[in-house]
Amino acid sequence: MSEVMVLENTLDAGWQRKVRLMAGKAEALDDYQVPAHATVKRFEDDIHLHHLEASWSARELIRVPMGAATWQVVAWWIGTDKVSASMLEAGLVFALAFGVDPACAMIRSLPKGVEEFVEVKGIALVQAGWVPQGFLAVTSGGMWRGLAPYHLKEESVSV
Repeated sequence: MSEVMVLENTLDAGWQRKVRLMAGKAEALDDYQVPAHATVKRFEDDIHLHHLEASWSARELIRVPMGAATWQVVAWWIGTDKVSASMLEAGLVFALAFGVDPACAMIRSLPKGVEEFVEVKGIALVQAGWVPQGFLAVTSGGMWRGLAPYHLKEESVSV
């Protein structure tokens, strides 16, 4: 058995990618690429099959369920980077994937001292409670508030 078998390749609700691979030879797993920030474990089991288990915070295109439809966004783990740098990197991935410039980067909590709708190279930063902490969701725009447990403040208007 020299082929690589994918036992698991999932993205959980917290946008953590988990991959488990198995092969008959250890070198068959050598070509599998993981991000630099991944946690990787390799081992040989009792029947001499070789395994690779890896997990990492997503930096990839994902589909977010929106009722009966799905919405494609680039999920981007911020890590130790600046939010503005992450917006640009995720924006580039989005533009390359879809051929259009991104319009917004959604984040659960705005960085201290930053107001909503501040723009970085044409990408507006907006608050969206559905985005996992520590991540951005970059897209061409749309209904970010409708996906979130996010409520607009009531404002009194006099006529």
